[in-house]
Amino acid sequence: LVLNVDDADADPTNEFNTGIGFDGAILTVTDGGGDQTIDISGVNTDDQNISGSGLSGTDLTIGIEDGTSEIVDLSSLDESVVGANDITVTEAGGVYTVDYVDGDKDSTNEFNTGISFDGTNLTVTDAGGDQAVDISSVNTDDQTLATDGTAGNISIEDGNALVLNVDDADADPTNEFNTGIGFDGAILTVTDGTSVV
Repeated sequence: LVLNVDDADADPTNEFNTGIGFDGAILTVTDGGGDQTIDISGVNTDDQNISGSGLSGTDLTIGIEDGTSEIVDLSSLDESVVGANDITVTEAGGVYTVDYVDGDKDSTNEFNTGISFDGTNLTVTDAGGDQAVDISSVNTDDQTLATDGTAGNISIEDGNALVLNVDDADADPTNEFNTGIGFDGAILTVTDGTSVV
């Protein structure tokens, strides 16, 4: 059957669609004849939310709003198992085991239980015993205080001096001392450098 269709320009390409666009709810299709538009706001957009998902054992449930949930079996994924004395990791390439033996499985017996100082040795104690270190090289700053006689100055070894500025008119360090005390009946006698009261 031969149809002789007269297409005035004999151009087989100018009937093609040349563009399509979407603006809000308006769909536009463009061809050689121009644009054709349609409002598609009434079309169901199927804007469902993921809901009702969860993991039970190795089964992962993926839920969708107003739809049918899908269950995914995760048992084939890599897994780790902690045993009595080791950690076992299983993956597609095989099984790998790491030994982590702790003997007593006591999480507290590795704590420090004591610390002491004896002379120049500092000792720290835990369940494994004592660890000691000589700290004699630490600067203890054991300076000595000194005075310079009657001037009233106090100084510190390898440091500065404190001036007390004591004014004693006669500069005699002995004549302020009590030299005796006595008691005779009802009379109390105190003797200083020069007189008896």
